[in-house]
Formats: sequence, C-alpha cells, structure tokens
Amino acid sequence: MKSLITGIDGFVGSHLTSLLLGRGDEVGGTFHYDPDLKLLGDLAGRVKTYNLDVRDREQVASVLEQFRPDRIFHLAAIAFVPVSFENPHLVFEVNLFGTINLCDCLLETGLKAKTLFVSTAEVYGSVNPEDLPLTEEDRPAPTNPYAVSKLAAEMMSAQYVRHHGMEIVRVRPFNHTGPGQSPKFVCSDFAKQIAEIEAGAREPVMRVGNLESRRDLSDVRDIVRAYVMALDKCEGNGEVYNLGSERSYLIRDVLDMLLNMSDAKIKVERDPEKMRPSDTPDIYGDCAKFRAATGWRPERTFRETLADTLDYWRRSVKGD
Repeated sequence: MKSLITGIDGFVGSHLTSLLLGRGDEVGGTFHYDPDLKLLGDLAGRVKTYNLDVRDREQVASVLEQFRPDRIFHLAAIAFVPVSFENPHLVFEVNLFGTINLCDCLLETGLKAKTLFVSTAEVYGSVNPEDLPLTEEDRPAPTNPYAVSKLAAEMMSAQYVRHHGMEIVRVRPFNHTGPGQSPKFVCSDFAKQIAEIEAGAREPVMRVGNLESRRDLSDVRDIVRAYVMALDKCEGNGEVYNLGSERSYLIRDVLDMLLNMSDAKIKVERDPEKMRPSDTPDIYGDCAKFRAATGWRPERTFRETLADTLDYWRRSVKGD
C-alpha cells in the first residue's frame, strides 16, 4: 500500500508516518516548512519526501505523478487560529485552495487514491452547554477564519465526491496533543515552560492565557490510528465523522496536572498576549458514528499523554 501524507513534516504527520511504516506501507510525504524533517527523526530516511507548496497546482500534480499513491492523508494546513486572524488570505489559500488543487490534480492524473480530508471540530464554533456533546448533525457555526477555511474545504471535498465520484472520507478531530506538538498550542506550551524552568533556562514563572475554557483533548497517537482506520473501514462517500475523547478538560486542570508532575516551585501569571480574540468556553464531541463504522476507541489516558509531552520537552530542552 502506497500512502501519501501531505504535511508529513508536521506534528501529526510524524506520528502518522510511524504508524504507517509499522504497518508495512510505502510512505511518501510532502513538506513545506521544515526541510530538515526534524520531527521525523530516523524515520526520514525511510520515506520519499517532496518539497511542496499546496498552493502551486503544478507542484501538486508533479508529486502525484511521481509517487502515484493508493491513498492520501491530507494533513497540510495552517492550523494555528491566531494566524488566521492575522493573515486570513494565506490561510484560505493553503487550507481551501490547496485542497481544491489536490482534488483537481487527482482528477487530471486519473489516480483513484482514496483520500482522508482532515477538517476540524472548530467548525462547530461556540455552542450552548445544553447542546453538548456535539454530533455530526449539529450545524457548523465557525467563529474564526481558520475554522471557516476548513469548513469551506470540507464542503468542497464533498462536491468532488458528489460530482466526480472521488473517494473521500472527512473527519472532524477535536483538539489533540502529545510529544512533538508546537508550543503554540496550550498543552505543549505548558509542558515546554515547565521543562525550561526545571532546567534553569527561564525564571520560575509560567505565563498563561485563558484557563477557564474547556476542551475535548485526545492523544495524537490515538487520532492518527483513527485516521488509518477511517480509510481502512469507512466508505469513501464523503461522510463526515467526529474524532475525540468525548469529554472536556478544564484548561486550569490541565495546568495543575502538569505542575504536579514537576518538583519545581512555579508561579503562574496571566499573559494577555496568550488570549484569543475569540474563544469557545466548552466543547466536546460524540464519536458514536465513527465508533460504529470502525470500532475505534482511544487507548491512552490523558495523564499518560501529558507525561509523555512533558518528557519530550525535558529531552528537547536538554538537547537530547
């Protein structure tokens, strides 16, 4: 099985690569931001990689012709919400038009690669507590440009199924974290700050944003397992599936869990720069539809996820 991962150089792409290689797949991947493929580590020598800007249609077609995948995991995207407020044009060019380029080029090359389109649970936007947990039947109401771009791409991918008979599975993952995630995201940010404080690399003060929001948080290793199962077991008829832990965690509790894993004495201060222009108070999903289709369930505990993330940053800070 030849599997192509767009955005293989990212946090999720590196974990997906490890899983697919372990299954015996021939793996190819595209990168744009990290030509050194740091997150792949030793795995980089076992995959075929291509420098690709998904906004360039000719480049997309060239990669498809060269690798000729049996299936595609379309991860390439700008996923950091603050960037979408700062530069919405760029986010739409990558997230929406990059997806259109991929679909168009699949049609032009005649390849029949079954494709996973990774959307986001951010498309649901702010919801009332009585409406939780969210199901796939709930109406999207995105509250930031990133989510709007993903919803638009999600809807466009459905058009390629409907009008061109392409095989596409759409998923809406809720937040996921784990070793290797950028410190732009909350769990990794907390873990990195703690590791730096332990190493004496910064003053014993953690700077945090909104601690009162709640998030459905999963381990990235459970999520990439779901991605593989989605293409293995779901029909490519454009159905959309929620992926998540089916519960929400108070961010303040996440911080406390991480602090309890350290012996350092740390002061916590609020940093206005870490506050989002728009933030959802609480969100978590119902994954019954995906569970019925695949049998998937999360395997790792959240405490294990946080401990592994903290250990990752401890090694990174030490240069290991």
